[in-house]
Amino acid sequence: MGACIEQHPCVPDRRKSLCTGRCSATLSIHRTIVITTFLSYTQGVNMTESRVVSIHYTLKNDEGEVLDSSREREPLSYLEGAQNIISGLEEALTDKAQGDEAQVSLDPENAYGEVREELVQPVPSSAFEGVEKVEPGMQFQAETPGGPQIVRVVSVEDETVTIDANHPLAGQRLHFDVEVVDTREPSDEEKEHGHVH
Repeated sequence: MGACIEQHPCVPDRRKSLCTGRCSATLSIHRTIVITTFLSYTQGVNMTESRVVSIHYTLKNDEGEVLDSSREREPLSYLEGAQNIISGLEEALTDKAQGDEAQVSLDPENAYGEVREELVQPVPSSAFEGVEKVEPGMQFQAETPGGPQIVRVVSVEDETVTIDANHPLAGQRLHFDVEVVDTREPSDEEKEHGHVH
């Protein structure tokens, strides 16, 4: 079984749903199934009691540096129980209503997890055929049996490219300032698809 990697044209969204735009330059990879071995996805989420929640947020690290904010964009909307956002943040907002504000601090295990060394792996340079030049820092979307996964190029050698499938914020303690902008009942289609339309 093979996997497919596409060049990611933009900086990945720092939220759990990383790929928010269309990607290009599809690359066929037949020996990178190892990068999918460690990915886990939960199936059968109960959507019976779920809501669609829309929030504005500002995300900071322990040093107070702003890592991301929705304040200059549309609010982030997610479907409760569908793993659209990190579990620790969703849990903290479960009982919040429209107009509520919250300050939420999350350790790595409740955010993007610890850095996992097994997710840093070499793949053949031939897998990136069609990309003019592969450089450290470039990001690609890997189409895996479990769904899309963003990977970052760490280093480039003559015959191999080392990629990192850890989330960019893995291993960090995160601090969210959140305002709940709106809540509503999800449509049947949203429940079926597991995300907001």
